[in-house]
This record gives sequence, C-alpha cells and structure tokens, in this order.
Amino acid sequence: MRKIPQGAYHFYDYRYPDGTPQAQQMIRCVGDNCGELPPAVDFETQYQSVKVNGKWKSKEIAKPSRNVCYSKLMEIGYALKKKYLVKPMLYIGNLLGWLKPDQEMIGLYDLWIAQWKWVQDGPLYGYPKYTVWQRTGDVVIPGQPGVWD
Repeated sequence: MRKIPQGAYHFYDYRYPDGTPQAQQMIRCVGDNCGELPPAVDFETQYQSVKVNGKWKSKEIAKPSRNVCYSKLMEIGYALKKKYLVKPMLYIGNLLGWLKPDQEMIGLYDLWIAQWKWVQDGPLYGYPKYTVWQRTGDVVIPGQPGVWD
C-alpha cells in the first residue's frame, strides 16, 4: 500500500510580535518528526469576521511592514531548519511580490506557491524554481463538507 507523504504546516499569524514563539509552538505540537515533507510556513493575507449592519463580513487584517514580516519569517525559518535539519517551505501566493525575498530568504526557504490564476515556468521573484505549485483552490473531496484547497 502506498503511503501519502505527510508534513507539518504552520499558519503564520502576523498579529503576534515575534516569530520565534510561533516556531516554538509549531515544534511543540509537531514533536521530533515533522513527516516526510519539509515543514511549511503559510504566509498569506489574513482576515477577521466583523459584523456590519447586522451581517458578518470578512475584513482584511492590516499587515505590519514588509521588514517586520520578513524578520519574523526568517526567525521561524531558522528555528525550523535548526530543529528538523531540512529547509522549510514557504507557502505563499500573491504576497510573494510584496515580500520581495532576497538571497538569504531564498537560501532558507523552498517555495510552495499557491497560485491558481496563472502559471510561470521560470524564475519567480528571485526564486530560481519552486518546490510545489498548488494550482487549485476549490477542490471537492467526496464525503467531506465544503471546498478545500
């Protein structure tokens, strides 16, 4: 029987002041074995539900500056690499251009690009290649409620 490769995933929350506690929390939850896939850190636009005129709506949470986000992501990445001895993956979509990764970030993280509106075969914002390209955001899984990505 073929086994589906598994890995650990962390949704980076930019409302918290430091990256290291987020990495430590992920490591506590995952333990010593992060699975067959490298650990992934998800960096994307975040929303909160707010009530407007009696109806619930999604409102984007303001991001800190690019430099603050970059610094926190580097803290998380270095902590995960030190613990698991593999390059973590940065799961990112349309914020990759905003983040403007430099050679240090490119050297630290492999790239898991979540982009289903366009495809690019060559370099992407400095990354010479991507490790994973997620091409859909609306999959229906038989027996599971809702839509998955």
